[in-house]
Amino acid sequence: MSTIAKDLLSTRVVVVHPEQRLSDAAPALRQLRAQYCAVVEENTGVFEGIVRLGDAAALSNSGSRIFADLSGGTPWIRVDEGTPAEGILTHLSDDRDAVLVVLTRDDHYIGTITMESVWGWLVQSQALQQRLLEQVFEEQRLLSDFLEKKVEQRTTSLRVALEEFRSSSVQLSHDVGGPLRTIKSFVEMLANGECGVLNEEGRIYVDRIFRAATKVEALAVEILGRAREAGRAAPAPLHTVDLNEVMADAIELSHALLQERDALVMQRDVLHAVSGRYVPLLQIMSNLLVNAVKYVPENRRPEVEIWSEESEGRVLLRVKDNGRGIGSADAETVFQPFVRLGDDRTEGTGLGLSITRDAVRDLGGNIRFESREGVGSVFTVVLQVARNLNAVP
Repeated sequence: MSTIAKDLLSTRVVVVHPEQRLSDAAPALRQLRAQYCAVVEENTGVFEGIVRLGDAAALSNSGSRIFADLSGGTPWIRVDEGTPAEGILTHLSDDRDAVLVVLTRDDHYIGTITMESVWGWLVQSQALQQRLLEQVFEEQRLLSDFLEKKVEQRTTSLRVALEEFRSSSVQLSHDVGGPLRTIKSFVEMLANGECGVLNEEGRIYVDRIFRAATKVEALAVEILGRAREAGRAAPAPLHTVDLNEVMADAIELSHALLQERDALVMQRDVLHAVSGRYVPLLQIMSNLLVNAVKYVPENRRPEVEIWSEESEGRVLLRVKDNGRGIGSADAETVFQPFVRLGDDRTEGTGLGLSITRDAVRDLGGNIRFESREGVGSVFTVVLQVARNLNAVP
């Protein structure tokens, strides 16, 4: 969701009424270290003006309508609560001393935006984006470490790993590149003084943010370059892959999570062999297994059942869980990048099902699911059955 004006409101603004005395508002002013007073008509809630508290000489305890008398002295710009963040930054770039007041259509006061409040939003946004990127790169690193153990046993897996790395890395680099460029642009604006002069602490924070964003951007560019280089090679041929071995490796890769949640993983009979490639099949199985455990309520022991069936020349690999289930509102977006199931307390990047879908498609298959909220879900991966293909030595 895009950031809009109502997300950038300052917390250092005190709302007062025209008839109110300064002495009545003094405790709130001190507690918030307020920069401004917003003057709002007490009965109607209609905004009347803004008082900048930096001009201490203008404030006194005398007079019965002190805030009403001073409200016209500070210039301000009206903005709508739905104004995009880019528009807010344009206003502040044009006038570093601008005060933006967010009002409804009928002139009711919502809040005030200052350069300080925008700065706070930039810092929080960059920190959140950096944590997300670090988590994504860490998950990719863990998977790569696990795959390295298989190199000696599977020389064919190297070409498959490069193909999987290319598709997921191109997607990841594209998705993170835009937000990183936006963050760096905003930070450069702050560092150059285009939005007001920062104090020493502010300059230190800006420098840290810029260096961190540059580092992550360089990593993304490096991954994209390596992915493009890998993409020049021809796709690895399909071969016979034993799903039982893939499932065993997926359980090993997910051991920490399974142990932490005391998860019960059950397999119906022997799984089929399919025509595919080991690495994308491991990606598919491990992502479905992790999701099946991760989205089970904390007061319920995760139970995962895995089986396969052959139907009309295809193998149907099924993964059933007893999690929260997927609502109809999420059915169309669940495979989109960075879409996360559950609430914000659930850890994850929202890339698992997106990468799984792409891996299934690369193998010439498809994926679907059935779900009941509060009961659980069954994901079905349709793969090619193994026919006259050589098994991996």
